[in-house]
Amino acid sequence: MAIRMRKAIVSTMYDKVGNLSSKSLTETNSGKLITIISGDVFNVERAVCLTPILFATPIVTVLCLFYIYWGSGIEYAGITLAVWISCIFGQFYVNSITRKLRSQDALLSDSRMKLINDLVAGIRTIKSYAWENHYLKKIKEVRNKQHSVIFKYLSVGSLGYSLF
Repeated sequence: MAIRMRKAIVSTMYDKVGNLSSKSLTETNSGKLITIISGDVFNVERAVCLTPILFATPIVTVLCLFYIYWGSGIEYAGITLAVWISCIFGQFYVNSITRKLRSQDALLSDSRMKLINDLVAGIRTIKSYAWENHYLKKIKEVRNKQHSVIFKYLSVGSLGYSLF
């Protein structure tokens, strides 16, 4: 079932790209299109995987709190509920931070891809004036910034998964 859903989603995304105008295709490179498609597919797959958890969570939580109350008392059930609620709010906070970091990463990736496309498109001019080191320096600066953002994104994301 999951493979069929993935196949349907990917074919839909390729149809979406196939319907772009020729002007849109010249303004967008294949790397951007692949990134868009894979991002869309990942978001749909993640939503499909988490849907059963959303339905099961309230039932499991109530049962766990009942068993904690029954075995240890109301105070321990209350503490467990408070920790659970604080973890949920922590997840919302971490998700907002990761969204911001992901958008920063996308902007830096776009600027790096633009520099690389400019480098490839104007390679004869760049080689004739010996500007390779200048372009390489600019690309490395953007990549280092992107590395920093990716490290923060993964660190904050691991905190979110820990809370989950």
